[in-house]
Amino acid sequence: MMFIFVIVIGLIIYFIITNTKSNRYTGGFSETSLDIVKERFAKGEITEKEFEKMKKALKG
Repeated sequence: MMFIFVIVIGLIIYFIITNTKSNRYTGGFSETSLDIVKERFAKGEITEKEFEKMKKALKG
């Protein structure tokens, strides 16, 4: 009986830790593909022509 109780408590702790860990990375600010392209254009990594082409492709 005590053995089952320890296993149940261990599983609860395991699921709490894994759930918290995964939310830490996905719960924050998330950049969209368009945001990344805008940032690259602002930094001068891509030309205006490339920016417009990527923007058009992303919007469908």
